[in-house]
Amino acid sequence: MAQRLGHVGGGIFGLRQVLDNGPHSGAIHTDLLERLGLHAENIGEWISWIQFRDWLENLPPAGESAYFRARYPYDWWYDMPTRLQSWQLFAMQGANWQRGGGKGKKPTIFEPAYPKPQRVKPQNVIPIEQIKDQLAERRARAQSRVQGQ
Repeated sequence: MAQRLGHVGGGIFGLRQVLDNGPHSGAIHTDLLERLGLHAENIGEWISWIQFRDWLENLPPAGESAYFRARYPYDWWYDMPTRLQSWQLFAMQGANWQRGGGKGKKPTIFEPAYPKPQRVKPQNVIPIEQIKDQLAERRARAQSRVQGQ
């Protein structure tokens, strides 16, 4: 369960980690207060940890959940009704484009703009030439040992 929420550990300990130190703990606290009227300290007293886990795992995948908005900051607003409207618009534009004989620019479906992933340069990288030189030296030493026997 905790792995699905992005943390290591299971049971109450894993849930406590998600609630206290998780990357979206503030959003969870917000949903807990707004939806259930509870504070984190009330878990275990007013609702069980199992109920809290089930509640957290089944928060609606929509913009009204702060946890969902925190997990998907770039497309939380692009919910299923919006997707369906986008697909309908695309189908209608495509049909009109076909009826027009395929003249003009072919319609494209609307998709939300996602940030480009940043390429992370690895730290402590050894250049390939240095590795090749090291391997050549080791082969030469091994060869000299074999010839010396």
